[in-house]
Amino acid sequence: MTAEPLESIQAWVDQLKELVAQTNMSQRQLAKKLNMSPSTLSRFINGKRLPDQRTVADLVDVVDANGGSVDLTTVLRARAAAEKVRRLHPNGHPVDSTTQDTDAGDSGSANDGQETEPRENELGVVPRRRRTVIGIAIGIAALAIAAAIAITVSSGTSQSAPPRTRSAESDARCLATSCTGKNHNTEGCRDDARPLPGGKDDRTVIIDVMYSPACQAAWGKAKGAPNGAVVTVSDAAGLEQRARGKSVAGEPTPKPTPMIPAPAGARVKACIVTTTAELCTDSVEIPAR
Repeated sequence: MTAEPLESIQAWVDQLKELVAQTNMSQRQLAKKLNMSPSTLSRFINGKRLPDQRTVADLVDVVDANGGSVDLTTVLRARAAAEKVRRLHPNGHPVDSTTQDTDAGDSGSANDGQETEPRENELGVVPRRRRTVIGIAIGIAALAIAAAIAITVSSGTSQSAPPRTRSAESDARCLATSCTGKNHNTEGCRDDARPLPGGKDDRTVIIDVMYSPACQAAWGKAKGAPNGAVVTVSDAAGLEQRARGKSVAGEPTPKPTPMIPAPAGARVKACIVTTTAELCTDSVEIPAR
């Protein structure tokens, strides 16, 4: 595996270690709180295994309950990047599945008979690059090129009509990346919102990706989400937003997530995770306007 994918795995490991530290618990205490064995938690912390979204949500709840401060977007983005690497390189993870692992949360504790813990340098970690800065720079360059093309086309048309503004179409107050993490109602993205194809209905819960052409943003919406369920929306690059389902007077209510950018050509999907199952929409490509 190349250095760049390893950086994604190490970024997730660093985020997870920070979360564990903010719980102010030993690994044995935290494992008991999360209803898992200490050796399983040790594998998560050492990057051998990737916890599911439900486990991450439970860990964040423990951190919040103990007065910690967590940037959920950063944590979820790091996990999504690590998951993408795992999918692209299923056989290339630097930690061999046959190596042994001990419970790192208890110094001197007995071996579980199956695995021993790898040394820190076995992860082959290289210094993390400023990938977010690079991504922003690429985005700005792409916008500049698009603007230059638009100006060129406009100047070559003698009687072209003035371009429409978003205010003429809706009350949208954000566009694409500026909508990230915001509510579609407060940002005026509700007027032209529509569900994309590929929604799922298991007769108990309905999950859809909602999309606003005016805002060029998408969000996940679940109907019938039980109290405590986690609703997510994500794109192919690993950006993800989430929300927890709530109930009013005992009746499940729709729970939308915050928005993510959804330019034409991007692929997005939404999921709902309950204590017993996970239901996801198809990964759908955003249509051209």
